[in-house]
Amino acid sequence: MTDGATRAVLRAAPGPLKPGLDADASAKNGGYMRKSWKAAGAIAMAALALVLVSCPNPAVDDDDGTPDEFTYKVSVGDTGPTDGGVTVLDQPTVTWSSITGAVAYQVRWSVGSAGLATATAVDTGASTSYTMPPVNDNSNVYWQIRARNAADVWGVWDDAFNFWRETVPTRFSSNPAEADQSWVPGAGTVSWGKIDGAEAYVFEIAPYNDFNPADTGYQLSGELLASEFAPTLLTPGSQRYWRIRIKTAGVLGPWLSARQFWIRWDYTVTPLAPADALVTFDRTPTFSWSAIAGADAYLVETSSETGFLMPQAGSASGTAFTFSTTAPLCAFGQTRFWRVTPKNAEGFQGPVESPVWSITFSDVNTMTMTSPSAPEFSTNQTGTWTSLPGAAEYDLDYSVIEDNPLDGNPEAANLTTNSYDFGAVPRGSPRVWSVRAWNDTVGSPDQTLWTAEDFQFRVAWNYAATPTNDSASRPTFTWTATADGTGNPIWYQYAYGLDAVELAISKESPTFTADWDMPSFLSPITQLENQTCYYSWRARNSEGYFGAWCDFQYTYTK
Repeated sequence: MTDGATRAVLRAAPGPLKPGLDADASAKNGGYMRKSWKAAGAIAMAALALVLVSCPNPAVDDDDGTPDEFTYKVSVGDTGPTDGGVTVLDQPTVTWSSITGAVAYQVRWSVGSAGLATATAVDTGASTSYTMPPVNDNSNVYWQIRARNAADVWGVWDDAFNFWRETVPTRFSSNPAEADQSWVPGAGTVSWGKIDGAEAYVFEIAPYNDFNPADTGYQLSGELLASEFAPTLLTPGSQRYWRIRIKTAGVLGPWLSARQFWIRWDYTVTPLAPADALVTFDRTPTFSWSAIAGADAYLVETSSETGFLMPQAGSASGTAFTFSTTAPLCAFGQTRFWRVTPKNAEGFQGPVESPVWSITFSDVNTMTMTSPSAPEFSTNQTGTWTSLPGAAEYDLDYSVIEDNPLDGNPEAANLTTNSYDFGAVPRGSPRVWSVRAWNDTVGSPDQTLWTAEDFQFRVAWNYAATPTNDSASRPTFTWTATADGTGNPIWYQYAYGLDAVELAISKESPTFTADWDMPSFLSPITQLENQTCYYSWRARNSEGYFGAWCDFQYTYTK
């Protein structure tokens, strides 16, 4: 309430003029003309200033019979339960900071906020604390204060504070919060809200909630005065359970409820093989990826869809960085998706941060014969073909074209390279060949069809001869001997006649020699003087294939 002196000063001051009022109207607005306002206003302000100095933070009476608010903002003191905090004391002492201009305080409190409005106010005098009578355990207590100034004006009740009264606290705040997944190793301390009544704390942390000292990552503190502890054994990707016990009245109480948080693990998964979107023949592929710092093992998941709703999972070594399936992932023609998640040395799996890659399985034979693949003569006796992605081995079937066509029985099996040396194929002989592939499950039905059977080649047989004769009417021709490349004997075929175009007379040598006496079966034809005759010969290899004809001419002179 304002005192009499203050009210007298306030009433001596004229009221303000409302805009647009004349002198008569102004009389209704405080009873004074505008001219009197300027002079009286200065006197009133000076008098009011003297009153304010002598009486700090007074309420201002607006002449409606009630004082204006004595305004302030209450803050909780350094001792006692914090706002939203916990106390284990059955008679907690609430404290607050002193308020400028206040000479006395009142406190009211209730269990539950709804009872505050009807709670009885308790005078604390100038004291900024109040010890409550016994409070039941497991109670949520609300309390608030108001202050009185030197002018005997009570302010309004300030906003309410609350605390939880519990013998074994479970509701105290903490950092990191329960189930937090963002804790960074080395980030600092694990802290918890101050518990009113606690003389000291003991802190315990472990990777599992059985708090086994034998586990890696377990730590136990001594008695702590501050409500915090800085753990050091924090492995990325691991979980940690922690709890405290409090010392009250010289006695350590039971362990409070455990809380949990996860240690953040930032990593990037980089695939090495197979390439994303690869089409492969191998239904049991080996997946590989780059090493991840802190990983001791990996979880590999494959799925028929990108959401991995029903994944097929397997573990992988932390040193090999590979994962091989032992059974076909899926049928040919299907696509499989895969991803990788690391596990740390404590066996905890990191978050699923891996991108998703795909691999498609096909039994279509896409191999191409690269050499020799054409029917033209060739000196290349090594067959090569493009490799088939996912193929582990190859079979090769080949034969002489006319005598032994391909029968599907491999002449060479279990080839681990995409080439084959045909070896000593006789010169002049043709070959036909075909290839099929096996995936990792060699011997199972997982094989491709044979490639088309029209891949042919013929080994070149290039020979030349320098014929000689004895200048006789019935000469003996000789030439440089040749071979079929395998050490087999060579047969020769001769042809002789007077017409260079048509060599109508021919014979095979039965002696495999490199000379030929003008055969007697040509009689009675004899070589005439200055007559030119033509003859040719060609070689036939051990498989019955002839080389090219070598044509010569001979003129007999006496």
